[in-house]
Amino acid sequence: MAAVYKAYQPAMDRYVALKILPRHFASDPQFISRFQQEARLLAKLQHPHILPVFDFGETDGYTYIVMPFVESGTLTDIMHGQPLLLEQVQRVISQVGDALDYAMASLKLEDPPLRDRLMGLYLRLDVYPEVKDTLKQLKAGGMKLAILSNGTPRMLAAAAGHSGIADLMDAVLSVEDDKVYKPHPSVYGLAIRRLGLERGQICFLSSDAWDAHAAKAFGVHVDWCNRFGQALERIPERPDGEITSLAA
Repeated sequence: MAAVYKAYQPAMDRYVALKILPRHFASDPQFISRFQQEARLLAKLQHPHILPVFDFGETDGYTYIVMPFVESGTLTDIMHGQPLLLEQVQRVISQVGDALDYAMASLKLEDPPLRDRLMGLYLRLDVYPEVKDTLKQLKAGGMKLAILSNGTPRMLAAAAGHSGIADLMDAVLSVEDDKVYKPHPSVYGLAIRRLGLERGQICFLSSDAWDAHAAKAFGVHVDWCNRFGQALERIPERPDGEITSLAA
C-alpha cells in the first residue's frame, strides 16, 4: 500500500525511512483521521520490536510517516535467494506477538479475547469484491485454480472458507509440504507437482511484488496485481504483466 524511501534528515543529521502512501488516500477524510490517530498512538510506544514514529503529516497531496532507517535491510533482502528456516519464522511470529502484548498493555487493552481475535484476523480475511466472480469465470472456462501461500494449511483453509472461495479451488498449497518458504524456488514447483502442469501452462498472480518477482525467476508466467500503484521491487526478474484488479 505504500512506498518506503531512504531519506536524509538534515536537521538531525541522520537517515530515516520515509513511508509515503498513495495520493488517493490523502483525499479520504476518514482515512486521514484514522491515520493520524494511529500515528499518535504508535509514537507513544517504545518497544524493541515496534519501530517508533519520528513524524507524520500530509503535503502536496501525499500522506507520509517518518520512522527510523534500519540498516540491517528488508525482509526481501533476508529472503532473497534462500529459504526462510522454520526457526526464523517462529522467531518473527514470537516477536510480533510480544509487540502486540506490549501495545495492548500500553493502551490499557488487557483483554485476552481481543488479543486472540487480533492474532486470528488472518483466518477471517475477505477477498476483494471482484475476486469471486473472476474465479467463477475462470473455473467455468475449464482452468484449474489453486492458492499457493506461506500460510499453514489450517490458516489457508480457514481464510478460503471464510471468503467463500474454497469450493472454487482445485488445490490449496501450503509451504509446509516443502518445509521451506517463498521465495525459495521449490515452493513455486508445488503447483507443477500437485496440478500436473508444466511451467508454461501456469499463470501466477500475486499482489506482493517480491512474490511476483520470485515466481517469474522460477519460470512461470506472472501477472502482478498492483492495486495501490507500488513501485517494482529492486530484485532480479520482472513480472510479465501488471494489473490493478482481477477484473482487469
